[in-house]
Amino acid sequence: MDLIANQNQNTGVVSAYSKATLAPDLGTMVLNSQANGNNVAVSGDGASGLISQVINQNNASQISSITETSMCCNNLISSQNALAVGNSSASSTYSASAYQWVSQNNNGEVKSSSDTMTSDGRGLVTTSQSVGNSNLQYNNSGYTQGSVYQYSNGDINSYAATRAIWYNDSATVGAAAQGNSAVLSTIGSEGLFLADQNIGATGTVTATAEFYGMTNGGVGGVAASASGNGLV
Repeated sequence: MDLIANQNQNTGVVSAYSKATLAPDLGTMVLNSQANGNNVAVSGDGASGLISQVINQNNASQISSITETSMCCNNLISSQNALAVGNSSASSTYSASAYQWVSQNNNGEVKSSSDTMTSDGRGLVTTSQSVGNSNLQYNNSGYTQGSVYQYSNGDINSYAATRAIWYNDSATVGAAAQGNSAVLSTIGSEGLFLADQNIGATGTVTATAEFYGMTNGGVGGVAASASGNGLV
């Protein structure tokens, strides 16, 4: 199987927005939003034999993903996440030989925001992630080879906040921002991975997590992570 993809998102805004306003005594609420400038996902198994991928992605648009929750009280679990990605490519193969050549260029602003407000909540989880360029290669029981070039020069911003007048049990807030991310995962196979990652001179990467609340015996956690390039 051969795949050749050329994706260009050069103007305008790509936006995803999810909002929930909740009455008292809600059981469980899950809220998500996701915005991608360009996205390619490929999967194959042994029947595919050789899998070859050539992917070129360019984004210059603003990518925005927002989730907002406003609720009263007595909920059991509230979980929300916002994800924004400039360019994304993913490959998952099994018992096949996979070759991937990827070029990703992000010059647009990528921002995510997740906000929870409650007067009396429990089991609160509020997270957000923003990535300029993302590449994932997974291979199980087959040879894999990847060559990845990533360049990000847009501002990458991630913001997450929980505002709880009172909370019980637990409250977790997390924000993560990354300019370039490349992940290679192989199981029972050999592989070769070549990566060239670059952050432009005017690109910024920022993550902010905020938590405001009072409790009697509850546990709260807040984490923010920002990195220019990540290779795993």
